[in-house]
This record gives sequence, C-alpha cells and structure tokens, in this order.
Amino acid sequence: MNHSEGTAIEFRFVEYNETRALRDKEAARVVVIQRGAEHWLWMSKADIESNMKTFGRHPELVKAHAAYKF
Repeated sequence: MNHSEGTAIEFRFVEYNETRALRDKEAARVVVIQRGAEHWLWMSKADIESNMKTFGRHPELVKAHAAYKF
C-alpha cells in the first residue's frame, strides 16, 4: 500500500478480540479497502499507530486504537 501514489485507502474497524489480547496477539480486526479489494487484518496497537502516522487519523483507525484499553 503506497500512500505516496495517492491511492485511496479506507479502513473499517470490525472487532476487538479480548481473548487474542490476553494471549498477547494482535486483537483489533480491521478491514483495509484499496482499489475495491478488501483485506482483513489483525492489528496491534502499534500497527494502528503506524497506519495513523502514514494515512492520517482515519475515524475507523481511531476506533480500533481506542479499543485497546491498556
């Protein structure tokens, strides 16, 4: 995903999985939509922060970030 090329990328926060979080795994499920293709990813808090730095504070990334309570 190359932000510098101006490709529109959308994000959709789907869920926060407490069980995955308790196992120290990525716990936020986020759909990344680019050029009509959907990619379902598990993201850590650091992954979300990195995406916000790259793509801006997209409202769905903000929701996913807020789901991490610790």
